[in-house]
Amino acid sequence: MSEQNINIVAIIWITIFVIGTVIGFIQDRIDKKPKGKKTYRVRTINHISRLNFPVNFFLISILVFGLGVLASTMLFRGIYIIGLCGILLIISAIFLGYNSFTAILLHIQYFRLEKNRIIEIDRNERTICFRNIIDKTTIVLEENEISRIELHQSKGNLKKPTSEYEFIKFMTNSGQDFIISSLQTKIYNLTDFYRNKNKKYIYARTNWIK
Repeated sequence: MSEQNINIVAIIWITIFVIGTVIGFIQDRIDKKPKGKKTYRVRTINHISRLNFPVNFFLISILVFGLGVLASTMLFRGIYIIGLCGILLIISAIFLGYNSFTAILLHIQYFRLEKNRIIEIDRNERTICFRNIIDKTTIVLEENEISRIELHQSKGNLKKPTSEYEFIKFMTNSGQDFIISSLQTKIYNLTDFYRNKNKKYIYARTNWIK
């Protein structure tokens, strides 16, 4: 690949990253704690704002891994400092790539849960309405039906790619579970929705939906 082509790829990559970052910032500003009624549905902007960092970090990890492999070959030529730096780059790339790929898998799992539904939150009536856009069914979750609430939140470094993926689980008296993931809204927007209900905070490095 020529230098000109490399520059073009770099410019495109940086442009996509910047656009994704701006969209993520706008999405966070829009996604404020609901007052009154608010409707949520996973759209393209939700995917861009959540996948921007994992996808770009995954691509960066591939690039860093390649540079690390290239640099580590210097060990066989007796250039030990560059070779050791190459090994460090390989280790860093594996760590970053693993976390980024895990975040992408989390995104896929969360999207499978959310893709066919609309969620309507009414703070005045204290209800959450789940509408399925495929079979047109509607379930309204009222406060008196809730037995416990679990908030599955990120543990540790909140800047890592997987930290964006959290969810809240509403458990009913009849044994049903209703889950809302961070693809729909930030979890802290719903932490005090049912203030007088028993809440359990669960912190994990990777919040798989179970």
